[in-house]
Amino acid sequence: MPASPAGSIRPRDREHGQAMVEFAAVLLPLILVLVGIIQFGFLFSAYVGVSNSAREAARMGTIYEFDTNLTPGQNDSARCAAVLQAADQSLDPAVPGTFSGSCATVSGGGDFAIAYPDSGTCTGSSRTGCLVRVTLTYRQPLFVPLVGTFLSSDGTGQVPLRATVTMVIN
Repeated sequence: MPASPAGSIRPRDREHGQAMVEFAAVLLPLILVLVGIIQFGFLFSAYVGVSNSAREAARMGTIYEFDTNLTPGQNDSARCAAVLQAADQSLDPAVPGTFSGSCATVSGGGDFAIAYPDSGTCTGSSRTGCLVRVTLTYRQPLFVPLVGTFLSSDGTGQVPLRATVTMVIN
């Protein structure tokens, strides 16, 4: 093979440089897609946990035993505390995020709400046969800020995941 003139680049060397530039151009979007998939996996996992926690909390609200020595308002406050405790215990502490609920009022507070949607038509002080609705909001942090542009994240870079469950009180 004849020697190439001084200062010229062989065609094979140019092809190697072109492949490296094409690889770099494809790698960045591929990594962004991969990291986005991982972020959505975290969000889906947290949502499943919140849904299960809301279901456990609503179940606790349905099996709460009415105390005849207390007023209906006191029973509602005690039911709220039992439901909040069940929700808090059933959330997985290994999943990053925040949940802050309270029973400051009978209907809850913060990321926790308990309601009796048919209280106007349902009679009986023990609420047996009435509906109880539990709503939990869990705030999942975003590891990929770009994902926040596609979801409704709050100003702190967290996505609120909300689950609502309605059950009949036994």
